[in-house]
Amino acid sequence: MEPEAQYPTSRRLAVVLLSLFLGTFLVAIDTTIVSVAIPKISTQFHALDDVGWYGSAYLITITALQPAGGTLYKFFDAKIVYLTAIVIFEAGSALCAAAPSSPVFILGRAVAGSGAALLIQGAISIITNVSGLEKRPLYIGLVVSCFGISASFSPILGGALTVRASWRWCFWINLPIGAVVFGLVTLGLKVKSRAAAIKDLPVLKKLKQLDPMGIIVFFGSISCLFLALQWGGSRYSWSSSKVIGLFVGFGTLSIVFGILQYCLGERATLPLRMLRDRTVVYGALSLFFISLSSNIKLYYLPFYFQAVQGGSALRSGVEFLALAVPQVVATVLAGGLATKSGHYVLLQISAFSKIS
Repeated sequence: MEPEAQYPTSRRLAVVLLSLFLGTFLVAIDTTIVSVAIPKISTQFHALDDVGWYGSAYLITITALQPAGGTLYKFFDAKIVYLTAIVIFEAGSALCAAAPSSPVFILGRAVAGSGAALLIQGAISIITNVSGLEKRPLYIGLVVSCFGISASFSPILGGALTVRASWRWCFWINLPIGAVVFGLVTLGLKVKSRAAAIKDLPVLKKLKQLDPMGIIVFFGSISCLFLALQWGGSRYSWSSSKVIGLFVGFGTLSIVFGILQYCLGERATLPLRMLRDRTVVYGALSLFFISLSSNIKLYYLPFYFQAVQGGSALRSGVEFLALAVPQVVATVLAGGLATKSGHYVLLQISAFSKIS
């Protein structure tokens, strides 16, 4: 471990942590604030079939690019990468806010997701760079806590903006916050120099570490799956050549992705050694099914509140708190119980039984 004196002073560290908190807060609020606005968005664009993409385009890009984000922060200047991430996220937010059609809105969500992936990964990488080992869990916990905070009030904020102004303000609001984060990072963040062996590598060699082919193939496979699930039974029958072809494309590209990951070894987006760890595999599967259940409620409960019950977007946001607040409280309690008792499996079983 490096000497404590090499880390920022308390005042500068506070500025860095505040900027990282706000940057991660942008990602967190953009994940949940849009849910209560989706009925209005789909109605304005006459694109009810695209609803699934409004959340998925954002989350897919986050999932695909987070591993690459870790590599970027390792091989390039962390400050420049983080500032670039803010610009990308803000560009995506502006594109969503000004979108004239559903496809442009989906594109904006994907661009924002690309920036969000780098912001999330950047928060962890920069905290590692500016703090000692014993303080890192505390600082990471403080920054990540913004997900719980945003889940508690962003549905109400999104509903209020949608009712009082326009759903577009759910995205315009990101621009001033992003500008503040950009200024704080520019003035307050100073990172340690990278090792000479990394710093002196040619740019092309650094870029090769990102597994670009793996990212492209992953995007392609997941896009095929989502299109098949979206079109099947609505635009086309499940037995149509288009839907079957998309499923075949998903399977083929998934196999290609697996082969690429095997050939790349430790440079892969998903190193296969992780799949040999039973804890990692079962933990990932558990998180997948919990997220599947949570995201269905996140994006479709507002439709029930507004279309079936006839409530406003603001009322929908208030009613959504009945789901959001207990989730935040349970997350905090579960984290404390797991740390104190060490019984993670019992908590998982309890969670699945309650969801059922």
